[in-house]
Amino acid sequence: CDDKGRILVTSGRPAEYLKREQIDSLSRLFGGNPLADPALLGDAEASGQVIELESPVLKKIFAVRSRKSEVGWMIWLLDVTERRRPDKRLEGIDKFRRCILKNLETIARDGNIDEQTAKLKASGAIRVGRDTDAPIWHSRRQERMVDAQKTDYSTDAEWRAAYPLHSDVRNFLGHPHPVNLINWHEGNYTVIAFDKVDGPTDLDKRRSTVWSAHTSGERLC
Repeated sequence: CDDKGRILVTSGRPAEYLKREQIDSLSRLFGGNPLADPALLGDAEASGQVIELESPVLKKIFAVRSRKSEVGWMIWLLDVTERRRPDKRLEGIDKFRRCILKNLETIARDGNIDEQTAKLKASGAIRVGRDTDAPIWHSRRQERMVDAQKTDYSTDAEWRAAYPLHSDVRNFLGHPHPVNLINWHEGNYTVIAFDKVDGPTDLDKRRSTVWSAHTSGERLC
């Protein structure tokens, strides 16, 4: 890239995607992050620091290395997504825990534990329309608890087609497509649990308390 971060030449796996999506600068590649500046990256490199930046367009996190050359800046992107995403989830869990402790008195006083906890847990509302084929509506449409397993399908494509996820849900999970899911509803509440380690238990099938799921290793939306 040049001194302003405009991409001049690309190679490697992201190259075709950047060309197709017309990503022409480091700033655009990294969602306007001010750290995506060749001079700043060069200063960090000179001081022995490694800057890690998230790319919204590639949906990955990269350790960014840089070096000044005669024709501009050489930039290397090292994919560290799999290492960083678990760290981010742990940060989110810790933030959730601290929020619960801080607001425990308010939650107890107001009484509506479900609504108050949802406000603390969610980083933003994910609205999934009733006219979609999203798995969260399956139990209501089929009037039963839905227990779906990837192993029941011949191919990954068939599994994804049968249980498509809203793009915001995929981003929230920050994870490859789930390998199983359980969906049920009680009154106005709808529950969907992803990636339950040992599949549904008899307790799950009796549609018992949802909060017990927090100790079972699966993810909830």
